[in-house]
Amino acid sequence: MLWWANGSPRAIIEIKNQIFSFSQYENDIKRICSFLKKNSHESSLQFGIFAFYDSAFSGTRKSAIEKVADKIDRIFDKINSIFPNQFDLSLHKSDIHEEIKDNAWGSACILIKRKC
Repeated sequence: MLWWANGSPRAIIEIKNQIFSFSQYENDIKRICSFLKKNSHESSLQFGIFAFYDSAFSGTRKSAIEKVADKIDRIFDKINSIFPNQFDLSLHKSDIHEEIKDNAWGSACILIKRKC
């Protein structure tokens, strides 16, 4: 949780690493969205954040960089499909780094806000 100075909640934050399946984050996304839906006019909550890290090795069909980029986009698309048109979602991605040959990593943050 992220708090306002007066002690009331401002945001719900979930952080994951090495996501292999939707089941690893499904309940987290549903929890964030359910809190944002509750008494939206009376709530101090402004937004939710789902942040994650991923890394990959190059394979025969895709490079490590392509694998990480594809995974980030797939996770965003999946979250967008859970609650279509109910929330404003925006994807914020880091650069994808390949500091060791055939090994890449990157991180992303999905901002989830109530629709205005």
